[in-house]
Amino acid sequence: MNRAIVVDSGGAPFIARRSLRSLHALGVRSELVRDMESLGAALRDGARWIVRSGAFPRVVPQALAPSATGRPVVAFGAPLSALGPGLGESELTRTSRALLAVTGGDHDDCDEIPFASLLLDDGAAEVVASISSLNGLFAGLGRALAGHRVRVVRLASLDAGYADELRVAQVVTSFQIGGAEKVARDLAEGLPRTGVSARLVGLGNATRARWEPLSGELDLGRTRLAPEARVERMVDALLDWGTDVAHTHLFGPDVNGALAAAGFPVVITIHNAEQGFPEGTRALSKEGTALVVACAEAVERDLHASGVEAWTRTVRNGVSPGDYVPFDAARAAACRRGWGIPEEAIALLVVANPRPQKRLDRLAPVARALSELTGRPVHVVWAGAPSRSDERALGIERSLVASLAEAAIPLLSLGAEPDLGHAFEAGDVALSLSDWEGLSLAQLEAVRAGLPVVATRVGGASEIAASTPLVTLVDPDATPLEVARVVSSVLDAEPRSRRALSDKTPLPEGFSTRSMVRAYGRLLHRAAGAPPPSEPTGLDLVLVTNNFSPGGAQSSARRLLVELARRGRRVLAVTIEEDADHPTPGLRALSEAQIPTLVLPRVGAAEAALRAVDAIDGLGAKALVFWNAIAEHKVLISDLLYDVPLFDVSPGEMYFASLSRYFERPRPDVACDSALAYGRRLSGVIVKFEEERALAEATCRAEVYVVPNGVPVAATSERAPREDGALPAFFRFGTSIRIHPHKKVEMLISAFRELVSTTPRVELHIAGAPDAGCDEYLGELQGLAAGLPVHWLGHLDDVSAFLGGLDAFVLVAEPAGCPNASLEAIGAGLPTIATDVGGIREQLGGGAGLIATRDDPKALADLMREVATRPALRAELSRAALHRARERFSIDRMADDYERIFFGPADRAQG
Repeated sequence: MNRAIVVDSGGAPFIARRSLRSLHALGVRSELVRDMESLGAALRDGARWIVRSGAFPRVVPQALAPSATGRPVVAFGAPLSALGPGLGESELTRTSRALLAVTGGDHDDCDEIPFASLLLDDGAAEVVASISSLNGLFAGLGRALAGHRVRVVRLASLDAGYADELRVAQVVTSFQIGGAEKVARDLAEGLPRTGVSARLVGLGNATRARWEPLSGELDLGRTRLAPEARVERMVDALLDWGTDVAHTHLFGPDVNGALAAAGFPVVITIHNAEQGFPEGTRALSKEGTALVVACAEAVERDLHASGVEAWTRTVRNGVSPGDYVPFDAARAAACRRGWGIPEEAIALLVVANPRPQKRLDRLAPVARALSELTGRPVHVVWAGAPSRSDERALGIERSLVASLAEAAIPLLSLGAEPDLGHAFEAGDVALSLSDWEGLSLAQLEAVRAGLPVVATRVGGASEIAASTPLVTLVDPDATPLEVARVVSSVLDAEPRSRRALSDKTPLPEGFSTRSMVRAYGRLLHRAAGAPPPSEPTGLDLVLVTNNFSPGGAQSSARRLLVELARRGRRVLAVTIEEDADHPTPGLRALSEAQIPTLVLPRVGAAEAALRAVDAIDGLGAKALVFWNAIAEHKVLISDLLYDVPLFDVSPGEMYFASLSRYFERPRPDVACDSALAYGRRLSGVIVKFEEERALAEATCRAEVYVVPNGVPVAATSERAPREDGALPAFFRFGTSIRIHPHKKVEMLISAFRELVSTTPRVELHIAGAPDAGCDEYLGELQGLAAGLPVHWLGHLDDVSAFLGGLDAFVLVAEPAGCPNASLEAIGAGLPTIATDVGGIREQLGGGAGLIATRDDPKALADLMREVATRPALRAELSRAALHRARERFSIDRMADDYERIFFGPADRAQG
């Protein structure tokens, strides 16, 4: 059986890839089908083995022998629960087990038969090819086969492991106590709480004390196999477990390359600064590496500086707040007495294994200088141990002991202890003198305990210090006396006697295992489902927005999508806050224009981001643009879509205000915690008028483009007769606006009242519906307009007909970037007046309209009076408006600009 068909049963993209990977490892040629037509074609072409996506077979079945009954035969394999830590039995496996218990193996009369794979004889292949839908195949195999006299039997060799959740192997060099090993262990324990099954795998022998065994871990270091054979055994074990992603720690190209060659997406975490990069790190590329994760932003910068071409992201190391024990002065004093440290002495806590980067040779001079500076005895409490086979580490340990003895500084060596809670409580200050570092777990554990930390300004220490006053940094080349002075000042500010009694850890949430696990869970999910770099893209553009409710930004997005589709571009609109059962007018318009849309259900931001990315991965995309989307969603999606060019369209000053609000309290589980960090993820920011460029550059420091909105432009400036046949007895002013307090419609009503007092026979027609929750505001406005000739028209689907019935247009543009309402007015050739906000001056330049002072109803009324009473002025404004609209604000020009930005000048679609 050298051919199999993997049938997509739905779910995340990684489900099908797991099955394809398993079949490839068995030497079986396989392909993925997503519809019954493709499956039928494969069966008619001779395929006989069907594998359900999500299953991972480990045996190749033999072809079926003819049935003695002469009936067609369908053999099925049961989905088996793939044992592993964090894995509960799938619904499919539970149903299959219950069915087998009831039927005893006779399945001819069963309607629903859960299966992992099917094997067909020629007659059964004809029957299955005739099934109308894949849903019938999966939901009720027995029902689908009814009436065809098919014999249904179970064949044990077809049984296969099955899981519908993400399965990640945490692969680490060994299980010895150390920072990287702890991160891998914490992920193996924590990911299952997020719905991700995880298994811890160690390849080498522990050369110092090791962690307690973790349920389900695979310790290949205890085998007698040669290193190469261990790697082979690991690959086989990962295939047997149905692994979706191999997440490695501390390995070079041999292990990472073997995992990539087996078809696993490989995520590599780099735990140290450039000086400590594993072998081969600088050569990592997008081929063979799904993602490289840095433990700190400083480490990610090192990756870029060293020429790493692979996709990178940062997930900061974290420690568990649950391990926090509130400080207890009596318990701390008892511990110090047990260690023989006098009450008046300074206990310097140093957590570091003896490696050159930790610079333990500087410890004795610093301790001696501190003792002389303060007049107090200093004791060093050292937690760390050398690897038994590392002579250099053993030498560092001997030198440390000798130098402290020579300086008459008492040393208490705790060795490699997994739990240092008592030491953090009894110490006075934690000291780190590293020459280089990734992001120290020891520093985080000290902060969690409320212990002040003095550390060199290297690696991620600055990121910790920016989040808590408990960390004080010193220059890496500071002298021992300078370090001692900093330690002394910290002790004066935070004496042990003043350490607060609290039941809440001072650890910032961004450095908790909870945040670390959530961030890794999303990135591992994406790595499992991301298309390979060589896979062709299926879409040109994905546009992500909140919704398509009435508004200028949404109208521009809709017009752009329609125009790009007309030009032959493949586009997709993704909405995050639409209601599929009650679509907005804009969403209905896109549907009528046959523009593909994906309406995500209203779920939490992280879940919405994952769903959006899954959908985008399944289709591929040349570019993605955020268009009036919520900042939290943008940050989450940009964290995951590291391999797609991302653009953000500014809808005016509200864009920058929303970013500012979000980054005042950013998500702790995303390392992107500033507008500048967000800007580094973008290929470009698009603003709507030139004056906004400087603000965008200062806010995000990304490439900034200016693309004004585009609107339909009339062919002539001549005004068509009014549809209602009314004589121009009344001069009609009109405005199109969302009813919201931000829009200051009350100023327009005040100006109109001023106008009516001196200029008879004028009307004001207001098109626009109240935003959600603004019905009361609409009532207030209608009260202000009582007694005036003001007509409230509500939402209008066709604004062009409304504009065609006006004599002039007026807009209080508050707040505004490049408002469509005024653009549509000049595009219709209307004399236009607008307040001086945002890009209004650019819109109405060249005499295309009149600009009123902000917050001055009388000045606005004066301009309205001029337009109403001077026909020659109206004619002049109308001609200039149409010229300006054709020159600068057409839909065609807008689409040209966006095509050039998103796809480059050489990639032009043909309409």
